[in-house]
Amino acid sequence: VKLGTDRIRYAPQGKIQIRAKIINPDLTPVISENAAVNVFAGSRKILRKKMRYVADSPGLYRVEIDAPASGAYRVELDCPEAKRILAKDNVEKLAVEFSVDPSAPVEQVLLSSDRGLLGRLATISGGVVVSPRQAGDVLKVLGKRKLLDSQPKSFTLWDSWILLVLIFATATFEWILRKKTGLA
Repeated sequence: VKLGTDRIRYAPQGKIQIRAKIINPDLTPVISENAAVNVFAGSRKILRKKMRYVADSPGLYRVEIDAPASGAYRVELDCPEAKRILAKDNVEKLAVEFSVDPSAPVEQVLLSSDRGLLGRLATISGGVVVSPRQAGDVLKVLGKRKLLDSQPKSFTLWDSWILLVLIFATATFEWILRKKTGLA
């Protein structure tokens, strides 16, 4: 049994889509005429609305309600068949919360860019402001690309001819020294 809204924040005078999915343990859909949702503001029930079963679906129910006044709300599923399924998992009720905010954020109200602010930010940071048509000009401002190879290079000492000569010279010097002192 699942319950959800299409968003968690709504603007006033908006529509709220509430969905539920009710299936039996054997994954067959539960089709009920008694499925409904109760909307609460705090502990006070403000609305009850019957849900409609979506035909030929795997147990999907839908309902649309008008956004209430600004505030925080809770939606609870009210369906006897769902309560029986939930009781098997020791769940008493299924609820989801949403809020209605009095005004939308500035980002959602002002959809155009503020060229003045962008220009000031570009000046402070040493950047430039370009329109979408001038996007190719940004590459000129960025300069030439540099490729940095950060992988360490390794080589084996035994493959070095300088090391080979050094080893032979050391061995020869040791042999000569032993010969002169009578140790060889």
